[in-house]
Amino acid sequence: MSNQFDIIVVGSGIAGLSAGLTAARLGRTTLVLTGDALGGQLLNIEKIDGYPGFPDGVPGYDLCPIAQEQATAAGAEFAMAASTGLERAGDLWRVATPSETYTAAAVIVATGTRLRNLDVPGESTLRGKGVSQCASCDAPLLRDRAVVVAGGGDSALQEALTLAEHCSAVTVVHHGPAFAAQPAY
Repeated sequence: MSNQFDIIVVGSGIAGLSAGLTAARLGRTTLVLTGDALGGQLLNIEKIDGYPGFPDGVPGYDLCPIAQEQATAAGAEFAMAASTGLERAGDLWRVATPSETYTAAAVIVATGTRLRNLDVPGESTLRGKGVSQCASCDAPLLRDRAVVVAGGGDSALQEALTLAEHCSAVTVVHHGPAFAAQPAY
């Protein structure tokens, strides 16, 4: 693999994969830096509603490989590395990773989102022992138990719906007078 590209995409969620696919389809040499896991938070989403081409929704862990296959077929290259630095190098951009440095005429930063912590006492100690950030991963382990979801946005209510298929009761705790999520959730 060459270290010089027309476009480098930092991030491999659906935005990064779409950018990589589009750039490669336009004939640009393209590198997608995936970070630790191809797909990012997309892998933890049980059902993505409203995504074109999937009228009944699609799990993120199914959508991610489809998007990667399309981008690869179009000519995009992938490196399982995180960007550790970005700097201008004359007319190019230099993107550093722990093991390589790449250059490109353009860089698309599509690093997506990160899970947030509540920062309450006991949260870190109980992570993996009842405190979770992935309903599709852990819902089967919580079968017939009462659970609490913190948040009122799309992600929180999607997680609550996933948990409702397994748990005896799901309580959603949030601040504000109403949920911020789409009415469909």
